[in-house]
Amino acid sequence: MPAKRSASQFTAFVQGDGLYVYDGQGSRIADFTSSGGQMLLGYSHPAVTKAVQQQAEVLWGTPPRSIAQAELDFHSLLAGAAPSHLTNFFCVETASKAVERAVMLAQRATLRSRVLVFEGGSHGDTIQTMAMSAVKGSQRAHPGVSSVLIAPYPMASANAEAEMDFCLRQLERLFKTQSAPETIAAMVIEPVLSQGGGWVTPPTFFKALEAICRRWGILLIVNETHSSLRGGEWFVSAASGIQPDMVVLSSGLANGLPLGVVAVSDELGVHLEAHYPASTLAVVAAHAVAQTVKQQRLLPQVQALGERMLNGLRDLQAEYGQIVDVRGRGLLGSVAFASAERKVAALLVEACRQRGLWLTVWGSEDEVIGWMPPLTVTEAQIDDALGVFEEALQTVLLQGR
Repeated sequence: MPAKRSASQFTAFVQGDGLYVYDGQGSRIADFTSSGGQMLLGYSHPAVTKAVQQQAEVLWGTPPRSIAQAELDFHSLLAGAAPSHLTNFFCVETASKAVERAVMLAQRATLRSRVLVFEGGSHGDTIQTMAMSAVKGSQRAHPGVSSVLIAPYPMASANAEAEMDFCLRQLERLFKTQSAPETIAAMVIEPVLSQGGGWVTPPTFFKALEAICRRWGILLIVNETHSSLRGGEWFVSAASGIQPDMVVLSSGLANGLPLGVVAVSDELGVHLEAHYPASTLAVVAAHAVAQTVKQQRLLPQVQALGERMLNGLRDLQAEYGQIVDVRGRGLLGSVAFASAERKVAALLVEACRQRGLWLTVWGSEDEVIGWMPPLTVTEAQIDDALGVFEEALQTVLLQGR
């Protein structure tokens, strides 16, 4: 029997402010996971707090088959940030539901049932989206309603072009041996794999997939629940020069409140059906986040701060041979270690926590450490975190000698 988990196994926090969370004894932790990606602007951001408080006094939600004016206002803001071909938006209760609704819309529009995803992708925690996730086999659920096909993803820093060509050949083989492309409703992929190891999808791979989708009438869905804004763009996939049929936005957009957003083209908009509305409070929080990003011109800062963070990690890679790769885009980064029996990544994460820095472990073999600070992080806070990480490297690697 597996051991039961109790509350005593977890660190209990009582307050959050910007980058930091505090426990009951007043100890401070710098959270470089942004609460698992949920806090784009950090904890207790004043603009978000004020907007939610004001909305809570007048309207929390609306009846089925209706919409709050606040959501219409949010749609207008999204329309100004989205690529021109994405003109319809709908909000749902969670990120997982947003992915599910996008898949259901693809199935309805194509009259096909199957969904194709890629190794390393992480798409949610419902039965359907867990079946679509391919990070760890032990965490996958039964495929449920849709038949899910998993294709290889180009996970290679060296010989990247050869790896990509291999993946595309395997995809064509999948069409011949497992499922004809005419049976596939949608192809779902992330611009930056988070839990899958921090890999950045090459633009050439994106374009090749787009061409395959157009050839066979498959709808291309890009899941940007972690990369949107944090990757330095509202729609990171647009930087690859592609035009996906749908883009899913979510994690962190409402700064901790549950919300999923799907952007679709006019052609697909006709297939939208009325649904139970998302929380108006979450929509207002997301609107406040978006306005703050725009008014404070945070996206250029994200790109500069992301370079500072990733370059600092690459400097450590040059000094510590156990680091085999540094990946990422913007403020979504990762540090990879060679797979080994001794889980260096887990030991490093624990050593950092003891020093006041909260990081997380990613990858199918727990060999990657993820870095996801909020968009409001400062240069000094990044430098402090890099210093703590180096201290942990020295301690853990020294103990392993």
